Amino acid sequence: MRAPRYIDEGHCSQCGGAAEQGRSGAWWHTGTPCGSQPAHFTPGPAPDAGAAARQHHVPRDRQIRHPGRDR
Repeated sequence: MRAPRYIDEGHCSQCGGAAEQGRSGAWWHTGTPCGSQPAHFTPGPAPDAGAAARQHHVPRDRQIRHPGRDR
């Protein structure tokens, strides 16, 4: 479900978390706030939104074949 048209989506420039801006112009985190003061918000999605979720570590072949043994 999308947010109503009078609520703009954005992100926190400190933690990169999702944020929203209401009709009054006030911004707030949509999840857990990062706690940084002052918090700065930017309209639009974070520049690297989802990049960390898409990246994963590919283990070396030796670690796959010999788990726990790496000399």
